[in-house]
Amino acid sequence: MIIGNKIRPQLIVLCAAFIYSTEVSALETDSSDFKINGFGTVGLTKNSDQDLGFRQTVSQEGIFDEYNLSQNSDLGIQANYYATDKLNFGIQLLAKKRNENSLDKSIQWAYVNYKISPKVDIKLGRIGAGGFMMSDYRHVGFTHLWTHLPTEFYGSHPVSSIDGVDLVFKESLFDGLLRARLWSGQATYDFYSTDSYEINLDKLFGGGVTWENDIWNLRISYSQSKAGLENNTIKPLEQALHNASLAGWPAAGNFTNLAIDNKMVRYYTAGVSYDHADWLIQSELGFVDIDSSLTPGTVSGYLSIGRKLGAVTPFVMGAWTKATDDKLTIPTPSIAAYIPLQQISQYAFNQFYVAQHTLSIGARWDVLPKVALKAQWDKTWVDEYGSLLLSKRDSAIAEKKQLDIFSISVDFIF
Repeated sequence: MIIGNKIRPQLIVLCAAFIYSTEVSALETDSSDFKINGFGTVGLTKNSDQDLGFRQTVSQEGIFDEYNLSQNSDLGIQANYYATDKLNFGIQLLAKKRNENSLDKSIQWAYVNYKISPKVDIKLGRIGAGGFMMSDYRHVGFTHLWTHLPTEFYGSHPVSSIDGVDLVFKESLFDGLLRARLWSGQATYDFYSTDSYEINLDKLFGGGVTWENDIWNLRISYSQSKAGLENNTIKPLEQALHNASLAGWPAAGNFTNLAIDNKMVRYYTAGVSYDHADWLIQSELGFVDIDSSLTPGTVSGYLSIGRKLGAVTPFVMGAWTKATDDKLTIPTPSIAAYIPLQQISQYAFNQFYVAQHTLSIGARWDVLPKVALKAQWDKTWVDEYGSLLLSKRDSAIAEKKQLDIFSISVDFIF
């Protein structure tokens, strides 16, 4: 079991917060102008595979054939100060295991919100990233039916906040609430594969429309950004292939301009949820288009169906993601001396290829009004070279694989 010295203090705090949350409903000062509340998860995960490590997002290192108590455990605190009826300040801190911890990465939100009119708000600072149905409470496990968000849909989009501005317009429509949102800013996240990279998203701009009532929630959104990848592996390979193209392997010259450097990325998403008569149904679809031969676009989605049986809600979910382009194939050189370079390049370039799908079965038990116990089994099928969302011990896996993931969690709010 992976419970290192660096993790134990966090787990102690998590368990203490969990016990405390069962006894109090909120942490609030005597003044209604200032409010503090929080959330947390204590989760245990087991992966069956030794070569591919399960992870919830590409910003995490994977769990291989082991029990892990840190990947799906966290603790969040949110504070809001309402200076006037139009002006308020908010901050959200999230403590969790990261490959590189810092105060900056722990700050999820830090913003000032001004109500321009009863229907229009503007927010400045570090704000929640839009684009998905679960964006506003991505880290609040208590609000999810499952032990973790569907990896095939959320795993390649680890950005939960941006530094920038958003504008929200609200209007009553057809016995529901219509909400339109525009956002702009920039963000940075880590990507872990056989190497570690930092991906910068600049000139980020997007918008979305949501309509909801007591039963339905409908959402569509679009966003775009310029992506830059700090990559110490691809560029040397490109140079080696360029040299080979001039020295007897001309086909290698077709693979010398693949680096992700200021490439346009476009995200299209749509989602729907239904909550009525004890049925919980939710689905999202997404399409990502990237102006890069190294990183193909993707189509992804999931469908989750749950049925409330008193305090227990069993569920089943199917999730999938697939690259829109074929795997990158580098032709075998006629000169034997270049075959190792061809093989290394083949592995390196296809680490951004993805093709996997998962069947999930589980249940949620609402033990107390603010405490939920969950259990889930995931069966994941991965195509050859399609393991972008999983962690590799060495290079990309050039064969089809199957994984069994078992997870349990206790989620709470206070």
